[in-house]
Amino acid sequence: MKKRKISSILLTVLGVILSAAFFLMIKFPEGFEVYFKKEYYNQFGPLAISLELVIAGY
Repeated sequence: MKKRKISSILLTVLGVILSAAFFLMIKFPEGFEVYFKKEYYNQFGPLAISLELVIAGY
């Protein structure tokens, strides 16, 4: 039970730290046409994975 609690706390803390770091790296565009490009949506992949770490830790 203790090992499971430690691993869940580690996953949650790691996920929160990575989520904050990846969120700060996101560049929000000025124009309207940039929202339709693949490069804009590719920057949300690491954020989604780090949020999954938070959910897995929970």
